[in-house]
Amino acid sequence: MHIAIVGATGNLGQDIIDQLSSLNRGNITLSAFATEGSMADSVTFGDQSISIEEVKEDSFKDTDLAILAVPAQFAQNIADIAIKSNTQVIDASGALIDEKTPLVLYNSNINDADGSKKVIVSPNPLVQQLVSVLAPLDKSADIKRVVTSTYQSVSGRGKDAIAELFEQSANLLSGQDHMSISSFSTQIGFNCIPATSEFIGEHTREELQISTQTQILMHKQFPITASCIQMPTFIGYSQAVSIEFNNHIDSTKVRQILELAENVSVLDNPKNDEYSTPYGAAETSSIYVSRIRNDISNPNTINLWIVSDNLQLSALNIVNIVKKLSSH
Repeated sequence: MHIAIVGATGNLGQDIIDQLSSLNRGNITLSAFATEGSMADSVTFGDQSISIEEVKEDSFKDTDLAILAVPAQFAQNIADIAIKSNTQVIDASGALIDEKTPLVLYNSNINDADGSKKVIVSPNPLVQQLVSVLAPLDKSADIKRVVTSTYQSVSGRGKDAIAELFEQSANLLSGQDHMSISSFSTQIGFNCIPATSEFIGEHTREELQISTQTQILMHKQFPITASCIQMPTFIGYSQAVSIEFNNHIDSTKVRQILELAENVSVLDNPKNDEYSTPYGAAETSSIYVSRIRNDISNPNTINLWIVSDNLQLSALNIVNIVKKLSSH
């Protein structure tokens, strides 16, 4: 299979390449592309050095699959170029989703990924976390409503955002007041921002995306609301989630269900200060759940805390989609 990684120099692109390298590399030919302003000389794929190219009209000739690990504003144009070359597309930005385009989470609906689809969308990593937890609980107690507050590292914004947080933090620690701001609406160093994407009416694009994508993957219409917060951390997405059920369920049962859920690890011993953190989840692809507890204000409601490395989790889903497509 000939695979093109677009955004190969970015945080997600490099994690995808690293996880692809663990597969049978003899069956994969890799091409690497970057958007303007993100060019580099090469990336490493196993023991190979792959030259970075800029996307052109003929870039995807003889390519089976193009993985778009690029910001949403670049996705449509690059996808159009790939589709003209009869190349299948996996979109990690969520920009290409519509009623005819499958949204695929490997531990939920991997069979929706097949060679007949021109485009396959990989969900937002916040949605991947959430659905991996909600889906097995819904089967047991029928979810009525979900409220989630997300606490997101700057890695989802790319390398420039990571560099900006690092620079601002260093300046503040050295007593400098002047902040150079480019990736965010205001200072991110030692700060938090109550928006992670552009606003669409009263809500941000990402808040609406969480609601829409979660309902699609769970094949269920139910009230779900999100508040997305940008945090001054480098890696990892966290969520504080309140789940109301139609049927009775308690924290003990929730813990038992999640201990059996795919790619979910329960780390929940608060008496010994054992719970998940973004730092602890970094460079792993598991979803960690902690602080599982009964809501003291609302019956049949459970509160919990979810953490994962957003880059590793997204890369894991994309590589599992690639494995499914290559098996046809």
